[in-house]
Amino acid sequence: MSDFAWHAALDDWLAEPHKFGHLLGFEKLTPEHDQWINFFLRVPQGGRDILMAHRNSYKTTCGLVALTLLFMLYPELRVLIVRKTDTYAAEVVLALQKIFLHNPIVRMYLIARWKCQSAQTKEWSQEKTVFAFKRRVTVQPSLTAAGIGGSITGAHFDYIWLDDIVTKEDRYSGAERERTKSFVYETANVIEPTGSIMITGTPWHEDDYFSTLPKAMFEGRKFRIGEIHIPEITPEWVAKKKQEMTPSLYAANYELEHIFSDDVIGAFETDTNGDCDYCVAFVDSSYSNKKRTDSTSV
Repeated sequence: MSDFAWHAALDDWLAEPHKFGHLLGFEKLTPEHDQWINFFLRVPQGGRDILMAHRNSYKTTCGLVALTLLFMLYPELRVLIVRKTDTYAAEVVLALQKIFLHNPIVRMYLIARWKCQSAQTKEWSQEKTVFAFKRRVTVQPSLTAAGIGGSITGAHFDYIWLDDIVTKEDRYSGAERERTKSFVYETANVIEPTGSIMITGTPWHEDDYFSTLPKAMFEGRKFRIGEIHIPEITPEWVAKKKQEMTPSLYAANYELEHIFSDDVIGAFETDTNGDCDYCVAFVDSSYSNKKRTDSTSV
């Protein structure tokens, strides 16, 4: 196809990015996912945006589609992928490598626009990847993967994607919640002044990283189960999931709310004047004081 035809094709993909996702093999994306993909594409320069959505909603898939389009638009991008562990971050890099190496539509685009027969270069690992269509030499590669706690000091990036950095470890460990927060704060030192930060995930605890963000950021960016159509999420699927999970865990992962579990002791009124002659004490390791759900009661 001619260069002009590919410009037109790119315009079509940007207009309906879920259809471009289908070409990449992500056939479960729906027109409603166009809005999510555009969140990634339109993060303001020097700003950040967020997509909080329930589990099994394809928010990470939307990110893969968006990053593919971003590299097609801006081949010089230096992108940092951050997930909970190095292994999980590497999964995103490997998925993008596969798209640029093997997807026939993407390969045709690279040939038509840059006469690039293969996106692969000598620097092609799950930690760092340089695309062959990159036209400017920089210290940082096209893609860098890092887990929470990884070394990023001294690096510089144009785009940072924080994906699923809050997990079940944050639910049960206050130390892990603080470790996650500290690492995310460090990313502010490695993003360029005109760079963009995209945050995606699901809440796990009322004091996790998401609790540090302004409430205004979540306006129009929070999607509970049922608020976006996912064909395989049927009433029967929801009923089964509720049976498999505790009420508090289901509420956090699918309703994006924090509740106090029915099967643990809640907060009781206290009396500082202990004048009883006989007392019985017990330990409940999952006691909740209505402020933190990882307390212990004696």
